[in-house]
Amino acid sequence: MIDSTRLSQAEDYGNFKVHPGDHYAVWERLQRAGTVPADMEYEVAPRGRVVYNSPTERFTLLADKCILKETNVVRSILWELNLPPDTRYGSDDHYRCDRCLRPNIGD
Repeated sequence: MIDSTRLSQAEDYGNFKVHPGDHYAVWERLQRAGTVPADMEYEVAPRGRVVYNSPTERFTLLADKCILKETNVVRSILWELNLPPDTRYGSDDHYRCDRCLRPNIGD
């Protein structure tokens, strides 16, 4: 599930433009809709965020390593969000699923 916003409606966050939604609120909506298990916390599932660097005019996909290692998933995200081919990728400590947080897994 991808929750998105138009760049023109994104919020300023320092030099970046970001989606105003948060993972917790999105997860609650998905739980109410029955799309994800009602008893599963949002931190358990792999997640990420796309940010736009205003000074460099470049997008970056920050995501869990479980997402980034799946090229077909990354391609799907880029397509779904209509991101340019020069979109950068990176991991971020904030976007680590339950599996990646366990010792010796995900390194």
